[in-house]
Amino acid sequence: MSEQSLLPQTVEQIPGVDKEFLDKIERLNIDIDEKGELILTKLGIKPAVWIICEIKIWNGDERPYVIQPEESVQTLVDGIKDLGLPYTITPRTVVVTQERISGRSVDVNTDRLEIRVGSNQDNLDFLNEALDVKDHEQMGIALGIPETAVEAFIGIRKSLNLYTLPKEVILGDPFLFTPTRLLSEDNWQEEIKEGERRAEALKVVSPRLFQRIRASGMRADENQGLLSDKVRRENAHK
Repeated sequence: MSEQSLLPQTVEQIPGVDKEFLDKIERLNIDIDEKGELILTKLGIKPAVWIICEIKIWNGDERPYVIQPEESVQTLVDGIKDLGLPYTITPRTVVVTQERISGRSVDVNTDRLEIRVGSNQDNLDFLNEALDVKDHEQMGIALGIPETAVEAFIGIRKSLNLYTLPKEVILGDPFLFTPTRLLSEDNWQEEIKEGERRAEALKVVSPRLFQRIRASGMRADENQGLLSDKVRRENAHK
């Protein structure tokens, strides 16, 4: 959870997002990006949010590692229900994936549940339908990702090589707050306008959270090598 209040020093009254709502968001045990997404959903800027809550993980017959204790999970679920937004909490399931560990194939089991929140019931229903039938195109649209970026993800459009972008673009708010790093080669300038819209809203509603999300995005881009001249040169023509 955040160490400081998400509220700005002087709160402007924005419909639907008041001190009580921001305090509720602050108390949720979720990533800062997800906190921002919930605020944007409340504002109607983002249609829906999809949060995966991992509870335990284990390999084969090993003793499970507890990611979140049961009381923490229940507190999160109760907090989501108290936001005043339409929601779906899925039943807990164990998802099994295959991974190679020490040269052998191992079943990795994850005990988890999903939290889905919509700006309204129609948007929540649209997200639920997309996730239930595993329609990736509909998932992207339901989560507010620009349509042409979704088309790049599913292979209809050519995706952009991010290492070719100027550093000033990568360091800018529009790019940092765009909801995907998979952009289309021929329409990325329009796609990052969605990030600009989100950044401007969060900057007004919660300047501290805005700055924390911005810093987190910059760290992620730095870890990916998007700010390294050497890595950029090596990947610019791939």
